[in-house]
Amino acid sequence: MQRIPKPPRSPLPPVSGTPTVAVVIPCFNDAHYLGDAIESVRGQTRAADEIVVVDDGSTDDSASIAKGAPGVRYLRQRNAGTSAARNAGLVAVRSEFVQFLDADDVLLPTALEAGLRCASARPTCAFVAGRHLVVRAEGPHERPWPELASGDLYAELLRLNFVACLDAVLFRRAPLLESGAFDTSLRACEDYDVLLRLARLHPAALHDDVVAEYRLRADSLSGDTRRMYDSIMTVLARQRPYVQDDPERAEALRAGWRFYYHYFGRPMLDRAVDRLRRREAILDPLRAFASVAEHDRGALKWYLRDKLAPTSEPPG
Repeated sequence: MQRIPKPPRSPLPPVSGTPTVAVVIPCFNDAHYLGDAIESVRGQTRAADEIVVVDDGSTDDSASIAKGAPGVRYLRQRNAGTSAARNAGLVAVRSEFVQFLDADDVLLPTALEAGLRCASARPTCAFVAGRHLVVRAEGPHERPWPELASGDLYAELLRLNFVACLDAVLFRRAPLLESGAFDTSLRACEDYDVLLRLARLHPAALHDDVVAEYRLRADSLSGDTRRMYDSIMTVLARQRPYVQDDPERAEALRAGWRFYYHYFGRPMLDRAVDRLRRREAILDPLRAFASVAEHDRGALKWYLRDKLAPTSEPPG
């Protein structure tokens, strides 16, 4: 098997003395939330140099809301998905740094100030990430950083996407463009793919400021277990060639693989078996089995062995 050498960590030019920052807001039929997202950017303690809304073919009032907001540039494209909208915004802006904000989320007032402060203190980083709040119906929940086992941020991200919220990440535009930006072929987890790609090639950093509120909606993609499982396993599988000659990173990848199988894959299989036992629709359970088989036949084999093995009667 051909071995791909580990690429060097590419040096980046120092951050300019007066860095510029753009905020890109992709939206698709998010008129109900878009105004709040825009106002959260306009209300920053460090003003954005550019604010761009990329309308991914909305059919609601998103256009009029964006066009009516002072200082906002409005771009429209045929519906092509969030990744394509982010990429369009990334190409359109000219600032040194760029922050993406989903139209149904908001930035906290010091988000840009905190991100730029961290980036200026760590001028070799391709991105810096802060913390975020998860907003549910019952109220917001603060998500702290986990205890990291090492200073290798790429390895830590292989274990777990603890950044979790793209709204909380400030990117340097040039390396993000050079990396290929967001993969439009992924159905989900395109943010995780970008973070892994950049962290493998460049330094990155975390800071402790809470910078964004992520709204957890009932129709969120994160609730589609099979889509999340397929996408995250695809993202992790892409990293195999880059860790095979590095035992520590290879183990980090295996740990991430196990974690996401137990987080998404195993519960999906449990639900599939339950539906089959209750003689409900057979197509979705079969799709769940096929999904796990595609990514990890060994895991499916052991799962089915445990589920289908006859239970022994206790003695006596």
